Amino acid sequence: MNAPFAPVRAATSRNVDDTLAIGGAIARCACAGDVIALDGMLGAGKTQLVRGMAEALGVADGQVSSPTFVMMHEYDTPGDQPVIVHVDAYRITGAADAMSIGLDGAPGSEGFADNAIVVIEWAQRLSTETLGEDVLHVKIDHVDERTRRLTLTPAGSWLARAEELFLAIERVIILTQCPTCRAPVSASADTFPFCSARCRTIDLGKWVDGRYRISRPIDAADLDD
Repeated sequence: MNAPFAPVRAATSRNVDDTLAIGGAIARCACAGDVIALDGMLGAGKTQLVRGMAEALGVADGQVSSPTFVMMHEYDTPGDQPVIVHVDAYRITGAADAMSIGLDGAPGSEGFADNAIVVIEWAQRLSTETLGEDVLHVKIDHVDERTRRLTLTPAGSWLARAEELFLAIERVIILTQCPTCRAPVSASADTFPFCSARCRTIDLGKWVDGRYRISRPIDAADLDD
């Protein structure tokens, strides 16, 4: 049987605030038992994304740090919200290491996953069986020194919440697509709604050469850019 189609959506973070906001949107759509699997190079912003999730669920600012040397941190949340378990899989070398901290992917196991939102950095080091079925994969790529491209792929129970999640992210950073190349653009981009000055110039060229229908003639002010 073929696996259900998994929607994929890309988001652009222009700065740390965008990354925190995206993390918050993810957290507000998450439920106990969910896994958020984060992949990206050093400095991509994985821990910042976790910080945004934790703050959105009421964890005090400054509590979140990378668990590289201890493998796992657990953050209590107020009220009846699930705790956040923050795992760094960089030092996990196999299933035995994963099981030693309660992360074995088995439904109904005695580990922590069923009663927590589990966020895993360097998740590519873990097997599909270890991650379980209800996983939101988030890959973070460097675009430049400040800008990051996040690719989100939901699976399992996340599929039913995919549109809710994507809309939540759009609300916090107002994502759109560049009308020229269709790349994702955030409202904070200097060239919004275009992803770059080049795409803005290409779009202007379409007006000039008649490929767009226009309601008035082009004047000098339109060509200032």
